[in-house]
Amino acid sequence: MKFNIPLELFNKLQIPFAVFREGKVVHISQLIKNLLGISLSGEYAEVAEVFGDSAAAIEEHLQEVLKNSYAESVVVCSVHSEKIPVVFRTIAVEENGELYLLSFLEPLSNIKRKIKSFAFMGCSIPGIIHNVSNPMTVVLNKIQIMKMKGIEPDQMTSLITEIRKIQDIFDNVSLKSIKEMKNEEGAIDINIIIKVNMEFLNANSYVKHKIRKEVVLNNLPRMVRGRFLDLSQIFLAFFYIIFKSVEDKGDRFIRVETGYKDGKVHINFSSNGVSLEELVESAIEKVLLDSNTYTGCFVEKINLGWTFEGLKHLLDLYQVDLDYGTKPDGNYLSLGFIAEEMTL
Repeated sequence: MKFNIPLELFNKLQIPFAVFREGKVVHISQLIKNLLGISLSGEYAEVAEVFGDSAAAIEEHLQEVLKNSYAESVVVCSVHSEKIPVVFRTIAVEENGELYLLSFLEPLSNIKRKIKSFAFMGCSIPGIIHNVSNPMTVVLNKIQIMKMKGIEPDQMTSLITEIRKIQDIFDNVSLKSIKEMKNEEGAIDINIIIKVNMEFLNANSYVKHKIRKEVVLNNLPRMVRGRFLDLSQIFLAFFYIIFKSVEDKGDRFIRVETGYKDGKVHINFSSNGVSLEELVESAIEKVLLDSNTYTGCFVEKINLGWTFEGLKHLLDLYQVDLDYGTKPDGNYLSLGFIAEEMTL
């Protein structure tokens, strides 16, 4: 092949990949040959010739790439009479006026192992925070004692303020980790969902520095019954939708405000972004995960760590009222949750 896709680099980095053009296989790396026990005879081959029974699923995946320039799917491949799910991540690349589809392959079992590893790291967060926060509390107490005794070096007040900010970050991250691990159902203050998850979002430098944000947490007379993880996923999914609406703006602004009206607790988003109709419909359509197809949500500028899988199910489960539209200076989106009949 005479094109400049760095195939040799991928080979040196031990990355399993395949290249497709006009529905045919034009190259497969040695790692794929070893992984799937396949070969490529000649420069071009039919997908069925190389991938056998998996050809139909792969061809469907490639059609999605042609439409969207990128796709991610799980295809069940036959390896030595065994069925192994393999993740295909494919991008469209134009070279010398020709369109090539470049697929990177990884066994799903490898990804699951990574997920378990990340999950273990997540489970460790409360303990790590506890270990760091204890000595920080000691430092803060000693500084306050010094201040009470009249020993007050320059910028003592500023130092105390900054330490308390660090403690707030630790508290919010620890709370999110503990609540989501327990996955218990109960009455939840929506303000806490937003406060904790905004801390999580601000850990992303793009969200923190490239987007102006205004968060208004009004006093709410009612709570929402549910699971912390579910409500966090709903909030994060719609924050992502609002984010997508402003990402092409020079000045990006997002406002989040809570409220209570007519027996509903509301999360109200607004921004200076574009129309939300296509973004919302596209997100809610991505509902279920089947054995052959996996759809992920991956963003270059912002990796928030969730997918839209099951969003429609969560909206139905919590009977969420969804309202959105445009206004002269941007857009708005409102989520209404059934409120618990109890006061805070």
